Amino acid sequence: MTDAVPAPTTAPVLNLSLDVPETKAELSLPEPDPTDELRAQADAQVEQLLSIDPTNEDARATARDAVDSMGRDLQQRSATRSRMLQAPLKEISHGTEDGGEVAKSLSDLRIEVEKLDPSGLDTDAGWFTRAVGKIPGVGTPLKRYFMRYESSQTQIDAIVKSLEKGRDQLKRDNVTLGDDQKQMRELTHLLADQIALAQALDASVVDKLATEITVDDPRRQFVEEDILFSLRQRTLDLQQQLAVNQQGVLAIEIIIRNNRELIRGV
Repeated sequence: MTDAVPAPTTAPVLNLSLDVPETKAELSLPEPDPTDELRAQADAQVEQLLSIDPTNEDARATARDAVDSMGRDLQQRSATRSRMLQAPLKEISHGTEDGGEVAKSLSDLRIEVEKLDPSGLDTDAGWFTRAVGKIPGVGTPLKRYFMRYESSQTQIDAIVKSLEKGRDQLKRDNVTLGDDQKQMRELTHLLADQIALAQALDASVVDKLATEITVDDPRRQFVEEDILFSLRQRTLDLQQQLAVNQQGVLAIEIIIRNNRELIRGV
């Protein structure tokens, strides 16, 4: 039977969350991948957890709180960012659905231009057409074509103005979306790092249970029930938030690319 572990004179100060930097250069969508540095950090933190006297309820509560709060700030910030983006994204995506106003204006422009296609114009009019063309209000095919051109030109000018307005709005939308996407990517990267640390902590605890903490060790129940179970629950919560973040980044990217295609078409 293993000797009882003496209680430390003061409860260790535990903080299992990563420091959150103000900015992050890497903006790709990462997957959690524990590095050697994170594994070393996890091993040190697990040693702190194992130094707790399992009979000291205050120390156990401190350890549970440390695990339960792991990555909570990142999770809350990510959830807040997701909620803030829901309404603007819904509005912008609705505006670009099936191309939105810009695509409609482009379609209207194509129709008006096709109306002015002179390929079907009969410029080699016969004697009857020339005779009828002298009647007021009828005119020759060429005269009627230019009358139609003048009428369509007004509509074309209005459509072009609408296209320019829509193009400028799409550009502004993309600037805003780009900023939102950058912030969401930063949070996503930090979440992935936090999950990687959680996974490293899990592996370290499991290793300790297999090699150091025997079945009759008074710490075993505390480690299995208070630490490992809570750790895995927090890891699952963070992984779910990571998936939400990644979906948000991809949704923004789809809208940005769609807007770019519409801008190119103007």
